[in-house]
Amino acid sequence: MAREAARIFLSLRDNPKDKEAQRAQNSFVSRGPEARAAYDRVATAWTASREKARPKGGGALALFLALSLAGYFSYDSLRIRLLADFTTSSAVSGFALTSGDRVILDAGSALADKTDEGLRVVELLQGSGFFDVNSSDFPFVVSAEDVSVEVKGTAFEVSRLSDVIQVAVAEGAVEVSAHGQTALLTAGQSVRVSATDIGHVAKTDTDMVAAWKEDRLSVDGMTVADVVRVLDRRLPGSIVITNRTLAQSRVTGRLDLSDPLQALRTMAYSRNAQVSRALPGLTILTPHN
Repeated sequence: MAREAARIFLSLRDNPKDKEAQRAQNSFVSRGPEARAAYDRVATAWTASREKARPKGGGALALFLALSLAGYFSYDSLRIRLLADFTTSSAVSGFALTSGDRVILDAGSALADKTDEGLRVVELLQGSGFFDVNSSDFPFVVSAEDVSVEVKGTAFEVSRLSDVIQVAVAEGAVEVSAHGQTALLTAGQSVRVSATDIGHVAKTDTDMVAAWKEDRLSVDGMTVADVVRVLDRRLPGSIVITNRTLAQSRVTGRLDLSDPLQALRTMAYSRNAQVSRALPGLTILTPHN
């Protein structure tokens, strides 16, 4: 009941004039006191999260500090918590999906299982997932933003990075669809999908597909912002990059994820940047002067 209440509430928050969502809300709360209480709890939680995340003044720094102290309990994070069927915190975990297939989620990741009546469908809400899909006549589909990855039996990774969706194949083949385009990937290939198109299909070492399962990360071609997004899921609080040029610069090499703070410092050194801890839960990455 709580999940249904959350879905209705979030639909109305996104589209408050949506007549269908309004009817769904009225129908839900009319079921009785239990349903009304469930809906009220969701609404109260959302309001509380907005109050906690509201800065008291002082510009960007105040915003960073307020969000850090509030645990970054934003509307987006609340939405993910409510919609996800599987979540991870600071460690990698494996789960069995409704379809019988397996997924391993990276730290700080979230997944919604939408499989129903033979349709094997999941949505990656946050982070990265490695999918081990059984052969079947029914396709298995992973969605992330506007990107759809369809397979029948294979092993592959889907990752939500700072501004792209990355797909890499360890076994078999997948079809990536987005923006009216498609790309077929086979084992040892990967692709990045931006907000506008599907990028060039590149070669990938199959041993490094979802290497985060073993606390390893290949950062070849990744931006600093991409790497920070991965490390951010392993560190308490959040990492802030103060310089746009630094954030968009690209890095090459391998990082040991077993010590995420040291990995961040290693990457920072390679980019002539420095890491500082302003407050517990707030790590700042800045260029050297």
